[in-house]
Amino acid sequence: MQTPPPFHGYEGQQAPQKKRTSALVIIFAILGVLLVCCGLPLGFVGYFGTKLVKGSMSMVGCMVNVESMKTALHSYEKAHDGKLPNAATWQADIEKYMPRSKELEGAPMKIWKAGGEWSCEDGDIKTGFKFNEAISGLKVAEVTSKNPEAVAIFETKTVAYNQAGKFTVLPYSESPKIMGEFIKDRRGWLVITPEADGIFVLDKQGHVTKYKMNSKNDPFGGSGFDISSDSNSDSKSSKDSSDSNDSKSDNSN
Repeated sequence: MQTPPPFHGYEGQQAPQKKRTSALVIIFAILGVLLVCCGLPLGFVGYFGTKLVKGSMSMVGCMVNVESMKTALHSYEKAHDGKLPNAATWQADIEKYMPRSKELEGAPMKIWKAGGEWSCEDGDIKTGFKFNEAISGLKVAEVTSKNPEAVAIFETKTVAYNQAGKFTVLPYSESPKIMGEFIKDRRGWLVITPEADGIFVLDKQGHVTKYKMNSKNDPFGGSGFDISSDSNSDSKSSKDSSDSNDSKSDNSN
């Protein structure tokens, strides 16, 4: 019996072909590998880069505004024969003396306005400022002669217009961070003294200490803040004590 010839299908019907791996599958596989290898690190850098920029802008904006508040208080005192404003209306009294700069109008940070909210931000947390009601309407010289570390305006956890109250030292551990979530070191609570001669903080010991600028904890290298209280700290009390001793020395001569 003769073997039949092999069957090649019906006329017009193509023989089945082997399945080929799609080029698109290979391309997407390569893209997936690149995404995992490169995309995630870039996303990580972008996320924390955004946090860094936001934190630095909040910090810079806070310091610019507090500097303006200090200048306004100083100008008010000069215009009122060395007298401090009334605690109940202090913000309304000094805001007319706030320095205005056209350069700041387009700044990427919030600039305080008359009648508006005066606050600093640490992430989602806002802090406001109060006037020390104990020195309301008094002469600056009278206040500082009794207490060299007296505080006129101090940072607090609440935000409101014309806030005033008894000055209390809040826990250092609850003070705002230097740059929000990016740098977790605390900067201390900001205060302005009756003389309005600088921006100070309450250090870990609760002393009024000069707000210093150096490269500590500064990712940009040069504009960080060092508010540590040590032998080199320029505290208000040590400065006044030194001035007093120099004065006594001069008198004795």
